[in-house]
Amino acid sequence: MIKDIPISVQNLTMAYGGSIIQKDISFDVERGSIFIVMGDSGCGKSTLLRHITGQIKPRAGRILRDDIDIWNCSPDQLEAIRHSSGLLYQSGALWSGMTLEENVALPLQQFTNYSKSQIHDICLYKLALVGLTGAERLYPAQISGGMRKRAGLARAMALDPNVLFFDEPSAGLDPLSARRLDELILQLRDTLNATFMVITHELESIFMIGTDAVFLDSETHTMLGKGNPKELKENSPHSKIRTFLRRGEA
Repeated sequence: MIKDIPISVQNLTMAYGGSIIQKDISFDVERGSIFIVMGDSGCGKSTLLRHITGQIKPRAGRILRDDIDIWNCSPDQLEAIRHSSGLLYQSGALWSGMTLEENVALPLQQFTNYSKSQIHDICLYKLALVGLTGAERLYPAQISGGMRKRAGLARAMALDPNVLFFDEPSAGLDPLSARRLDELILQLRDTLNATFMVITHELESIFMIGTDAVFLDSETHTMLGKGNPKELKENSPHSKIRTFLRRGEA
């Protein structure tokens, strides 16, 4: 059976100046999966995300999005790839002076030719998908942190991306709000048939939503393992991975 691979990272090396962040990283992300990038603080998880989303050029290696090398393609191809991606930042990154509807509308106004009424309908639909029906006229300061994350997710979905990226989505949330966000990610995966890449170190999220994962090591500056998080916890040959995934156990 031929696998459908929307993201392929091949022999990637990431560096800032003379400092190597990670080297020789290779993995594929299958369509429809919830792919976890995990590791200790400072290992390069968010840096990897910025490479895959086309914000930072790698020192070496290739990043393919639907078989297109994002650093060896035309500007139009790269722009199309970026529009097919949605990104939820840690803070939600909403504009404080805009209502939730205006925040979600922004990419639609910038990158589509939809009419005002069409954009209004799309915004209401995206907000409904994340459980914010009736909140479209509220401002970010008027809602909770969990609601702001969901509003940020609605904006990330505005252009109907086929890949959604999450940078520490549970950061700053209480355990109940974090769990609700994880449940929402699972629902959206099934509803949208999209692919999700989640940067996180939160164990509950890793085991609840992760179908596949990679572990980045800050000491060796490379990827130590790849696989289903639950299987890595029990069977990884690397003690660092097992220790990371067994935190808090007696």
